[in-house]
Amino acid sequence: LHEGVRNPGIGTRAIDGGCAGRDQALLIVGEAPGYREDIQGKSWVGKSGSLLHRWFLNVPFGDHADVYLTNACRCRPSNNETPTRTQSNACRPYLLSDLGVLHEQYKGRVTVLCMGASASYTIARSMLTQGFHAQGLPKFLLDDIAVPVFYTYHPAALSRKRDPTKIRAVCLHLKLLYEVLSGTRKIETRIAKPIRAPMPPDNFPDVFALDIET
Repeated sequence: LHEGVRNPGIGTRAIDGGCAGRDQALLIVGEAPGYREDIQGKSWVGKSGSLLHRWFLNVPFGDHADVYLTNACRCRPSNNETPTRTQSNACRPYLLSDLGVLHEQYKGRVTVLCMGASASYTIARSMLTQGFHAQGLPKFLLDDIAVPVFYTYHPAALSRKRDPTKIRAVCLHLKLLYEVLSGTRKIETRIAKPIRAPMPPDNFPDVFALDIET
């Protein structure tokens, strides 16, 4: 992609207004630069970036953490298409490097917010699906660095042409993350083991019926 863009490899940056020297950091990972980002050589300055900054007026993460912005893919895909997994994988080492720098600078107090499927795949290597969203993972081992990871929809998913009804879900997700960063909510770090249910009996009838609730 870098051969067809104006500003290749747009890196991680502090949120507009800079950082206040907090003792923890929040790294927000989006999908990829768009047209405006490629023109300015700066991430999160287009429509999605404007919406993201408006959200921060209602959920002031900067009161408790230094906020940094980045993308899973560092170059603008052609026609603003969703970056492929190959493209995200190619940029992943740069993201991990930036995360490592923040992890060292903030002495391990770094939280990651993935916005959208591309960011979620790059961080967790699992594609965001309709049935798996905004699951706040207490700890995620990322190349030997344990960091809390949260997921939600990308701001572009809330446009009128797509599904603006997701705004309520995103607001709840950001509220949860804010409570964790502010220390008013604790997340469970113990991994629960699933309980295996007993197998059905061998003498099951050949034909049986169940109501839909069952």
